[in-house]
Amino acid sequence: MPVIEVNKKAFLKALNKSESMSNREIEDMCGEFGIEVDKFNDEDGTMKLEIAANRYDLCGFEGIVRAFRVFFGLSESPVYRVAPPRPEFRVTVEPDVARVRPFVVSAILRGITFTPELYESFIGLQEKLHENACRRRALVAIGTHDLDVIQAPFFYRARQPASIEFEPLHVGGINLGKMRADKILEHYADPKVNSHLRPFVPLIQQSPVYPLVCDSHPDNVGVISLPPIINSERSKIRPQRMDESGHLVDPGTRNVFVDCTATDLTRAKIVLNTLVTNFYPHCTGGAEQVEIVTPGQPTLVTPQLDCWELETSSDYMTRAIGVPLDTATVVGYLNRMQHHARAVQKGGKEVIMVQVPPTRSDVMHECDLMEDVAIAYGFKNIIPKVPDMQTVGGVLPDREMTELVRQEIACAGFTEVATFALISEAENFAFLQRPDDGSACTIANPKTKDFEVCRTCLLPCLLRTISSNMAHPKPLRLFEVSEVVLKDAVMDTGARNELRMCAIHCAATPGFEVVHGLLDCLLSKFGIRATVAPPPVVLEEDEEKLVVGTRGIEMKTTYKLVPCGDNAYIEGHRAAIVLTATRTQTIVQAVGDKLQRVPVSSESKEELLGTIGVVHPRVLERFEVSEPCAAFEIQIGKLYPVPQSLI
Repeated sequence: MPVIEVNKKAFLKALNKSESMSNREIEDMCGEFGIEVDKFNDEDGTMKLEIAANRYDLCGFEGIVRAFRVFFGLSESPVYRVAPPRPEFRVTVEPDVARVRPFVVSAILRGITFTPELYESFIGLQEKLHENACRRRALVAIGTHDLDVIQAPFFYRARQPASIEFEPLHVGGINLGKMRADKILEHYADPKVNSHLRPFVPLIQQSPVYPLVCDSHPDNVGVISLPPIINSERSKIRPQRMDESGHLVDPGTRNVFVDCTATDLTRAKIVLNTLVTNFYPHCTGGAEQVEIVTPGQPTLVTPQLDCWELETSSDYMTRAIGVPLDTATVVGYLNRMQHHARAVQKGGKEVIMVQVPPTRSDVMHECDLMEDVAIAYGFKNIIPKVPDMQTVGGVLPDREMTELVRQEIACAGFTEVATFALISEAENFAFLQRPDDGSACTIANPKTKDFEVCRTCLLPCLLRTISSNMAHPKPLRLFEVSEVVLKDAVMDTGARNELRMCAIHCAATPGFEVVHGLLDCLLSKFGIRATVAPPPVVLEEDEEKLVVGTRGIEMKTTYKLVPCGDNAYIEGHRAAIVLTATRTQTIVQAVGDKLQRVPVSSESKEELLGTIGVVHPRVLERFEVSEPCAAFEIQIGKLYPVPQSLI
């Protein structure tokens, strides 16, 4: 989970607490709010707070202080009001940006006094949002500019790299001067250059056009930002500067133009709202909306800081949390969590109407309100009780087998990962070069492009994990045993879960022999051997147990690899894993001076278990994996029952 560093003295002062408050008391106070103190650093007077991954509003000092003050009754939940947009400050979106980063949202903050402390907090919030909500700038990139030195109106456009030239921000005090955009990216991609910008270069480096945020300055289309990499030096934010005697030398930036370019519009709006609401109290001139004009589409006005409404009731809270709560109590708890709640009569019943503030992007459903009420009530105050059920729990057979399989694969040197069951539609099909066969369950109105469908296979999840860990030493050997979701008209729900296992090897060479060896080892634990030769015609057995004329049935399961057409793997280096179940009828006969069981008839049935192969280079490129990989994926459910060799 994200860890936010705050100054302990400033934190306590903002909450009207004594500076002599002990670390244990601070831990108890934070625990009451529902977050943990990760570490106290007495040397520099800071402390690190561990926040929930979906609480983007707590990614900065201002957001944490606001939440604590409302929670402990020091202030009321704020109401945000923004000035309507001015025509001269509109942003015009040009069509070419659809090829690289199609969306942009903007806002204006007026009257900020950037003291050194506030400036550091402003930059720190952007960095934390980039790391978390923005997914390391892959989904959203934030740009902030001095409004007083740039010229409106603004433009969001895309140009060929060689045609772009501007002076980038002096990162680390290094002045690169005026450079072409492709040369700027080459500079920051160089391993010899120690820069935090290097991981972001691949996001656009291979694109035929680069996105640009421009003002109306006549100098080379007035570039003020090359998202998601760097802003221009001309539009940088400046903090206040004092001389040695404490006199103000430079008042710094007072008005800020914010742009958020994105591949996901919903996430961009969340990030913009978070930045604006966190620094809203510091804007003596208020916040101002900006019109986003895209030809052929409705005009978008951002930021939208209106509350939205949810309905709940005290009965629901009582059932869900397990403690008796009346309406007034629930309203009080919700207001402590920054909501605006009130009790109303509806249809002869008392319900609670909740205005969810723009800061709480994590609230999507009534159950999220229930979680807030439980936090305000205090988890430690909820008394556990034994459920009123006359049943004895036990491990389901498939779960028992799953655990045994995990142990075997871990012993083979592979590391288990746990990934989301929801992924993007492109990753599930197009990235793997597989056609959309309509088997995926689609999410209605997804909040983000990352979670559009239920996954139908595990391979893209492992590839995405590999992509996020390319900096780790090789080889990377990962596996996952989990469920996928497939449409099934026979089921009541219209879909079914299917238990699968996927393993992947990533190194300088694909390592097909490694994953094939793991497959062979795993199947051997189920008594399934590779089909290398026909079974013997005569089966020997202890002669004393045989009686002439006795008939019997023998079952045997083997597996084989046959060519397949799965485009996720390289042609000639891919195969289907096929199980062959053979049922042989036998009879005991005298053969010479011995009694033997001789086959009379035999029938076989084949079933597809999965696929194996070397992952196609185009697939690796789409997932941003720079090393070759080999993988296999099988349906674990077809290997029941649990063999004794695994127990």
